Amino acid sequence: MTNLSSTEQPFVAAFDAARPGLPGAGLGWLATLRDTGIARFKALGLPTPKLEAWKYTRLRPLEDTRYRPVTDADGRATVDVVPSILADGKDGPRLVFVNGRLNEELSSRRGLPKGVRVQCLRDALTADAGWVEKHLAGIGKADGQSLLALNTAMMDSGLVFRVARGVVVEQPIEVVFIGGLTAHPVAYFPRNLIALE
Repeated sequence: MTNLSSTEQPFVAAFDAARPGLPGAGLGWLATLRDTGIARFKALGLPTPKLEAWKYTRLRPLEDTRYRPVTDADGRATVDVVPSILADGKDGPRLVFVNGRLNEELSSRRGLPKGVRVQCLRDALTADAGWVEKHLAGIGKADGQSLLALNTAMMDSGLVFRVARGVVVEQPIEVVFIGGLTAHPVAYFPRNLIALE
C-alpha cells in the first residue's frame, strides 16, 4: 500500500467520498478507468519543482486549500454575475459551463446544424455509454502525469461534442468555462470529448 502524504490524502479521500455519485458509477469499464487513475495519482503524488516540467510551478495554493465537490447549486450563475464574458449580440451557438455544469440558461444552441450533438458528460454516459467508452477509454493515459491521473479518476463533468460524418459546421461554436462564483472553494474535474465522425 502506498503511503500518502498529507497533500495527496485529501484528494484521495475526496475521490473515495465522491465515487458513488460520479457519472457512470455503474459502468465497469469506467470504474476500471477511475481505479487506474487514482492508483497512478497515489503512486506519483502531486507534481513538485523537482520534476523538470514543474520546476517553475508551485502548487502550494492547491495543497493548502481544502476543496468541496461541486453541487448542482454551484453550477448555477446568472448573467448579472458574468456580464463581461457573455456579451450580447452573439448569434451563434454558445455552451456555458459553470463549475463544470452545463448551464442551459446561459447557453444557446441556436445555429447548431443537424448532425451536431452536444451533451454534458453525465448525460452522454446515461444515453450512450458504449459510444463514450469507445472514444473515452483509450485517451488520456496518465503515465507520469499525476494531475491527468487525478482528473481521470474524478472526472465529473465536461462536454461531449459529436459531429456526424459529412456535417459542415460553418459557424464557430463558443464554449465558455466559468469557475468559482461560490462562497467556498470547489473542485471539479471536466473531461471534454470531441469527436468528428
